[in-house]
Amino acid sequence: MFANVHPNPTADFSGTPVEGCAPVDVFFVNNSSGGDSTYAWIFGDGGNSPDENPDHVYSTAGDFNVTLITSTYWGCKDTITKTNFVHVIDHVVAGFTTDAVAGQEYDLSIATFKFTNTSQYADSYIWIFGDGTTSTEVDPNHTYLNVGNYQVTLIAINEYCTDTFTFEPIVIVS
Repeated sequence: MFANVHPNPTADFSGTPVEGCAPVDVFFVNNSSGGDSTYAWIFGDGGNSPDENPDHVYSTAGDFNVTLITSTYWGCKDTITKTNFVHVIDHVVAGFTTDAVAGQEYDLSIATFKFTNTSQYADSYIWIFGDGTTSTEVDPNHTYLNVGNYQVTLIAINEYCTDTFTFEPIVIVS
């Protein structure tokens, strides 16, 4: 009498994208070999899936270990865990305050304003003052040199995403 020996599967996977601002929707590709029966995914954020090639949304910031357990019809199993495989950061929230009051008229002789950045999860900034000038300072002061109505926009940026916040109008009169 001969015994059948079945080979162990080899678990492996990839995913895309594996980093970004929350929420990040990751499509996992099962690259396992020899595992033709069942799959068990553990996404590291409390989620799991039995799908062969699952799609999973990471809603909160963090670094997540992902585990795949693959098994054969004969009960042979293999497990792989990729540490910190998914990296999610909080989405940028742009915002600022200013000593200007929207819609109030300001004389050109006193048209200098302070802008205080209140953005969250950003590491660089682009200020657009509506008069053709910009700044990359965190908390700039800006002087308007001409009469007009101006819209100020802040673009807050991190490695993965951006957000904008707009204030209007700053009214400059002579």
